[in-house]
Amino acid sequence: MRHCIRSTQENDVHGVAGYTSFDDYAAQPWERFEVPAMHCLRRGARIVKATGAWYKKHGQLPDPLRVVADNCERDQETGKKFLEGFGVDIDNKSFVVNSRPFYANWSETICPSPSPNKIIEATMEHWRAFATPPSHTNKMATLYARLGVGNAGNWTNTPCEMNMARAIIEGNCAVASDITERLLMDLGGGMKLAWGRIEAHAVPDFLTLHSWYRTVAYAVPAISANESASIVKALVDILGENAQGTTVFAGHDSELNGLSAALGLSWDAAPFPVNGTMPGSALRFDREGDKVQVSYVYVSDFSEETGTMTSVPVSTAGSQGEVSHKELSDLAQQGSNAACAHKFEFVDYLDEPEHDPRLPFASTVIEI
Repeated sequence: MRHCIRSTQENDVHGVAGYTSFDDYAAQPWERFEVPAMHCLRRGARIVKATGAWYKKHGQLPDPLRVVADNCERDQETGKKFLEGFGVDIDNKSFVVNSRPFYANWSETICPSPSPNKIIEATMEHWRAFATPPSHTNKMATLYARLGVGNAGNWTNTPCEMNMARAIIEGNCAVASDITERLLMDLGGGMKLAWGRIEAHAVPDFLTLHSWYRTVAYAVPAISANESASIVKALVDILGENAQGTTVFAGHDSELNGLSAALGLSWDAAPFPVNGTMPGSALRFDREGDKVQVSYVYVSDFSEETGTMTSVPVSTAGSQGEVSHKELSDLAQQGSNAACAHKFEFVDYLDEPEHDPRLPFASTVIEI
């Protein structure tokens, strides 16, 4: 499950050299968030609580319900609000903070961190398979016109290309991705969209700019095989022969992208883009006998706070919404590197220092 609707970092835009603030890419300053960077917005927390109540009534989640949250504010807040809405007491049986399922077990001997050259090579190969959609040019032009000219000038003229030093795709496509995700967070937070210059109904269409970028830059199979190994292993193990109850992993879009890359998953999150990773959404795996039903569950209308969810089937292994547990295990073995996976245990690791996965790549290589 991806976390709540959250605030963004104000100075993490990488398009035109020397301009990293959102304010540099608009004619006037963006409305400031009510909470620190990357924390749940108050309305976002209320929506997650409401989704917990919706699941209680409509979700058919088998007992016992437990939540594993990554060790940062937005994931812990999301897990607690979900349980609160569901009506489950928050204690060490229902809620733990454990980063291990969300990060690779980096080891120089069995799972070395990928070199910048490997990241670049794998990303470029993946990019060639997902060419920039023709509609991107017009959407970026429309977005630029709505926001007006900022210090960065016409950022749409900055080519979308690989930054060899940072091993990440930058330029106009990265700017468009960051801005459209911020618009989504503004929408979910009940804030005015670009000072009233963008309508709420336009956000899902603009989000194709973000979804495409996330797919190309953060769902690279050759990289996800290592980076997402822990969440893939945890998923397969929890769905094992002795599977019982419901486990919710409160994490990030990185896990949704990683599972998509490792297992070959795809879903249509209309009115949002295909393979969209909305705040509060989840990839859901239900095992009954040897069959595993796979669905994507998400809030399709952020204009309300009812927490009403929409569920759509997820295609995988040539099937629509259903695979055998063996097929899922085979996909996991083929799409992930087991040597990079932490062993998952429902254990609290609150003594870990809080961290944020949105920091630059080199800073995310952590020992747990």
